[in-house]
Amino acid sequence: MRKLLILLATIVLAAIRVFCFAQTQPQGPPEKRVTKQSRGSSTEVTEAATQEKNGSPNVTIVVNQGNPVDQQSKTSKDSEDVRIQGKLADLTTWLVVAGLLQVVALSLTWGWIIKQTNIMKEHKISLESLATAARQNVEAASKNLEAMNRQADTMTKMLKSVGAQTGLMEKQVIAMQNQANLMQAQFDQWIDLENWTINRKMDSLVIGVDLVNHTAYPITLDEGVLIISENEGMRSMRNDFGETSLSPNQPNHIRFDFGTIIHPDELMSLPSASFKVKGMFSHRHRITNEVVRRPLEGQLQCGPWQVDRKWHIAYTPLVHPNPEPGETEGEQKAN
Repeated sequence: MRKLLILLATIVLAAIRVFCFAQTQPQGPPEKRVTKQSRGSSTEVTEAATQEKNGSPNVTIVVNQGNPVDQQSKTSKDSEDVRIQGKLADLTTWLVVAGLLQVVALSLTWGWIIKQTNIMKEHKISLESLATAARQNVEAASKNLEAMNRQADTMTKMLKSVGAQTGLMEKQVIAMQNQANLMQAQFDQWIDLENWTINRKMDSLVIGVDLVNHTAYPITLDEGVLIISENEGMRSMRNDFGETSLSPNQPNHIRFDFGTIIHPDELMSLPSASFKVKGMFSHRHRITNEVVRRPLEGQLQCGPWQVDRKWHIAYTPLVHPNPEPGETEGEQKAN
């Protein structure tokens, strides 16, 4: 920038010198000279000298000018020269002004170029900084990727190990669930229908059965129902149970008297009978306190035997209330 200012000052001084030199040029008429006219004009010079020995000489010069027309033409030519010199001076002035304007424009252009150069240098520095930062980011990302790959490999190995442990844990969980089920099964409860009886008389038919709790703990029935009906479904008897407590292995006997719904004459002529048995008992589990509903269903066959001519009853369970019936349970007979 300092060199630019020195250059501009030099150019301005040179322009001022040119301008001053143009202004100092003479604009007057050309140098007077004596010309001989071709038309016969002559200059007579008469010199009369009267010299005395002891006196100074006297010289007399007489110039006779030529024609007045030639003198006027010469004056007009001088005026034209003066006018031309003035125009040249004005032209020189405008040339100096134009040069100064060009110098100013050149100075501004040069300053703008320098400014742009500085901006480009700053941009270059910024771009280099960005490129360095980007390169560093790429290197950091590459290192992070490598670290993530190592972590992924480690996690894969851990997952394989965990998978093996998971299989072992699943087996242990299944074993624990089985043990829990076995422990809970000790507290599962149900009602068995046992000791079916039938009392056949001339005008009556009474069927009896025992409700037995074969579990180790008392059971309290929230509700229960037992229905015995003819196979045709025309006549049936129903026994409802409210809150009933049954001690372990203590039978609770109930009776169904069909003599109240079947006419005595029909009973006297009845050779045999077949009945359907349906029921449901509900109670709360001793461990989970959840409501447990046990449905039951079976078939009764009643009739006289040929040996003693007495009526007997046979019960065949179709849906057993016990979730795991024993081997000795099945068809039950009683006198």
